[in-house]
Amino acid sequence: MINKSHLFCAIAGLAIASAAPTAQAAKPTEKQIEAKAAKLAVQRGNFKQPRTVAEGEATVTRMANGATGALVPSDLWNQLSVEKDAQGNPRVHEADGTIAAASTSEGLSHE
Repeated sequence: MINKSHLFCAIAGLAIASAAPTAQAAKPTEKQIEAKAAKLAVQRGNFKQPRTVAEGEATVTRMANGATGALVPSDLWNQLSVEKDAQGNPRVHEADGTIAAASTSEGLSHE
């Protein structure tokens, strides 16, 4: 029984020792990190949110697992507004992209 535990510890130690150099070799250099950051900054700068359904349909992509994805046009985003009722309690109004959001109560005489 003791020999099995010593053998297990020896195998575990060898596995850890052999993994250390590969982990150090996989660590990116500072230049690689800066290059990746610059690439991501350019990609973010080129991003444009579609405004209409037609523009949104142009962003449809197929993933490796067969699923599809697309950016939702900003015309279809829900709009939220909050206004106070006569008792001072907040009321939240939600409108989808097909109708205008409720107007706010700023400047009403009872406030």
